[in-house]
Amino acid sequence: MRRHFLRGILAVILAALAVAAGPWGPLGGAARAAGDKEYLAIRHMARGHTCETCHKEDPPKTKTSHVACMGCHGDAKKMAERTKNSNPNPHAYAPDMVCTKCHYGHK
Repeated sequence: MRRHFLRGILAVILAALAVAAGPWGPLGGAARAAGDKEYLAIRHMARGHTCETCHKEDPPKTKTSHVACMGCHGDAKKMAERTKNSNPNPHAYAPDMVCTKCHYGHK
């Protein structure tokens, strides 16, 4: 029981640190979300998408919104299901989180 509790606390702390280290978090680092090996723009372009897919205009004049992410990937509940084998699964702990707080397309 105690071990399970400690694992849960550790998972919450790690998720909070991941958010804090994101590009807009208080630590302001250049860390990507866990599992991201490259910027999302590179991955999306490799799959045939353009700037307009996420930004809704080309060339983009503003940052994209998490609403654009959900248009293709679904809401946090759906993402929690898709990433259910991740340990910890940050989508399960932060159902109201904005995608771009952890995941970002480019510098």
